[in-house]
Amino acid sequence: MRFYVNNLGFAVLEVGRSKQVIADFLGSDIQAHSDNYNMRLFLSVCHSIRNHEMSEWEGTGNAHTVIIKLNDVEIYNEFTEDNIHITLNEFEWYLKQWERFITTGEEFTIESPFD
Repeated sequence: MRFYVNNLGFAVLEVGRSKQVIADFLGSDIQAHSDNYNMRLFLSVCHSIRNHEMSEWEGTGNAHTVIIKLNDVEIYNEFTEDNIHITLNEFEWYLKQWERFITTGEEFTIESPFD
């Protein structure tokens, strides 16, 4: 997968079709602000779920609804109606890679440990 800024100046995650919902979620709901409230919110929710401080969390952003549970994270695109189920670990991994990209501004390519 590749993290880069496209010719229109937007942060992009380029992935295979099976992970496109994740890329769309990061680009449209998390976005590319270095002081990102949404990024902190999702990482905090993951931490709370992992520590059994809550059993489930659901929220809808710009284009996606996310349901986070200990054993499953569902990301649902409200426009295309595509969805994906991934593990909490994988969800956090993608968030942290996106955070790395938007805070450093450096484009990079990396292989997912979950494929």
